[in-house]
Amino acid sequence: MSALGAEDGAGPDAPLAAEPAGSRVWQACLACRRKKIKCDGKQPCHNCSSRDQTCEFPGTKDNASASRYYTTSFEARCQQMDSLCQRLETLTSQLSRSLEAMHQSPGAGSLASPSEDLLRAAQVLNSLPNVQESTGNLDGNIHADRVVAPLRVRQSHVNDDMLDSSDSDDSDTINDQRQDGPAEGRDDEEIGQVGALVRDSYGRPRFIGGATHNILIEAAKSLLPAGLTTTPSSTGASQSVLSTDDLELPLFVRGKVWPELPFIPKPEDLPRPPQYIADLLISLYFDKLHYTFPVLFKPHFMRRYQKLLKAGRDCSSPKHRRFLMVFFAVCACSSSLLPSNSESELPGIEYYQKALLMFYASTGEASLERVQCLALLSMCSAGWNTLSQSWNLAGQAVTAAQDMGLHLSSRSVQLSENRHAEFLRLQVSRRIWWCVYTLDRITSICLGRPMAVQDDDCDCELPMDMKDEDFEPYYLKSRTYHPAKVDIPSEGPCIMSGFLAFARLSRLAGKIQHLNSPLNLRKLASADSAKTQRFLSRVDTYDQALRNWLASLPPHIQFSANSMEKSPGGDPALVMCVIIFILHAGSLLNLYRYVAALDEEVDISGAISQCVSAAQMCIHAAEIVRDLVPTSHYLALSVHYMTLSGIVLLRMPSSHSNPEVLDDVKKCVSFLKDVEVRWSGAKRSRVIIEQLLQHQRSKLALERNTRQSQTSTSPVQSKRNTNKRTLDDFEGTNTPRTGGENFLWGEIPGSELFPFDPLDPVLFSSWD
Repeated sequence: MSALGAEDGAGPDAPLAAEPAGSRVWQACLACRRKKIKCDGKQPCHNCSSRDQTCEFPGTKDNASASRYYTTSFEARCQQMDSLCQRLETLTSQLSRSLEAMHQSPGAGSLASPSEDLLRAAQVLNSLPNVQESTGNLDGNIHADRVVAPLRVRQSHVNDDMLDSSDSDDSDTINDQRQDGPAEGRDDEEIGQVGALVRDSYGRPRFIGGATHNILIEAAKSLLPAGLTTTPSSTGASQSVLSTDDLELPLFVRGKVWPELPFIPKPEDLPRPPQYIADLLISLYFDKLHYTFPVLFKPHFMRRYQKLLKAGRDCSSPKHRRFLMVFFAVCACSSSLLPSNSESELPGIEYYQKALLMFYASTGEASLERVQCLALLSMCSAGWNTLSQSWNLAGQAVTAAQDMGLHLSSRSVQLSENRHAEFLRLQVSRRIWWCVYTLDRITSICLGRPMAVQDDDCDCELPMDMKDEDFEPYYLKSRTYHPAKVDIPSEGPCIMSGFLAFARLSRLAGKIQHLNSPLNLRKLASADSAKTQRFLSRVDTYDQALRNWLASLPPHIQFSANSMEKSPGGDPALVMCVIIFILHAGSLLNLYRYVAALDEEVDISGAISQCVSAAQMCIHAAEIVRDLVPTSHYLALSVHYMTLSGIVLLRMPSSHSNPEVLDDVKKCVSFLKDVEVRWSGAKRSRVIIEQLLQHQRSKLALERNTRQSQTSTSPVQSKRNTNKRTLDDFEGTNTPRTGGENFLWGEIPGSELFPFDPLDPVLFSSWD
């Protein structure tokens, strides 16, 4: 059967037992259609089997043929229903007798017969066919919305995306299923301390938490009918989230939605790139950026992309409109990876603008596509050196994810572990959350601004260390699969290991950034010695945490530099290892840069050594960063710490300087010059460091000349008594005689502790 037949739900293996002999079949195969001959409707049909031809049923959207099939199969459907009713009647009679016996004879001896009845009832219950499976066997070729709609009446008014079969377009819409999943799995939850997922005016789940809202939720839950009350979760989670379709709160009014914005173009009016360009941009994104920022699920994205191509200009489906914002955002990110001759233009700005238009067109809604779009646009803005815009978009992505409850582990309670699709949606949701989490951390660190995510408000586990291709086979298996109990095979180190290690380090880097917040530093400046010691104790704690994190890294990440020769083109796993290395060195720099300024009452020699070592580590990785790190927020982070490293090395005390420092600064300048074309902010960073380097060289030259002048004396002067100073000691000098005794400052013992500059302008002003 072809793919088209699967999507339309019109398969050739439909039950034809009730079809009378000689009657007209409800559909014909493709070969019989072309030859315009009678087809028996079997698989394969008689004509094709006799000629050894392929028998294909491409399906049809002809309502008349579907009606004919429904009529011919009506008798079989009635017989099936009659058999089901007979079994239910037997079950109810046995249960009734058991209940009557239990009420009449509560003694121990009278429980034997009801127990036997209960066992027989359980056997009958187990023998009952699955409602969805039996219905699917009866009507396997009719579109699944005719079956699902009567079974899920409660959510039919809010969940139109779930009305299609598993082989339809919506089975690939993980985001829609993630939000609008079956109500049966979510109704089995209890109200916990976390909050609740309630339906908004669009019928989509929104997170509401807090102690005060728990009171409101409990009050609204108590008003629900007894059959709709939730029961404790069977997942064993410590926290749980209530989510029920019938729970209405005053925060959301059913049916009250935002009107369409009239000044925003329609999706079909936005021009898309030609297919060959779109294929190139998508391929470039998944090759260079995806596993460094896995906010998308590649198999799902590619299926939706193919459906978008088949749909053409038709964007009437809400799924296509939501997917368009992600599609344009991907094109915008990939455009920054292409070589460009213009430094003034922003590569991919047209795709960026179209993605924003589609985002604003969905104002008022809550969807994973909105979170993905904001995250991708934030990464794109960071690659353009518009970090303020990137920081704003990252904050919006965080709030959009928290709006859907992605920041809590209790979100997973609603997902039954024995269903592949729900397990997949859980893993994708965790990936999305940690992508926006790390994005918020990186942009906030680069700008020194507050972070949108507070760790105390979040409790989301890391996703599993699996590639996208590893999830897909399990997604297609039977529903009895338990992913948590099966060891996932892995051929060597997984490509996701680098991102997971980066996520853990980002959390620690955020805490270090908060330690050096302006408020904490202002308090520390006016604090006593006891508070200073407590601050230093926290610094030691974070230093030990960084050491523990480094020790916990897998070997293939710790020794990733050894694989440079094997993958000179830029292995995604190696790219993440380089980014991790930069963030780790930068975190050490952030941790000790303020301690190095505490020159009173504190021994700062260790802090200065840490800063110098961290700065040199950043600069030594400059060539790898230049060759491997893509144009994104990761490159902005690398340039940020590379600039700070050069400045730190130039401003360290002379006691910690050595000839290698200037060489490292030259490497830093060379790196910044190489990445100017890709990241415009590197140009100004290079100019700053070059000017500081020039001042440092002038200072060193002046000190060298001063030392030489102090050590060089004439042969006549060496024979004279140094305690006597006459006019001959000052011959050849242009210093005017002022009537007092002139002397050489460099000959005074201890003068090296107080350097004297005769050209200091401050001295000239004192002579006037």
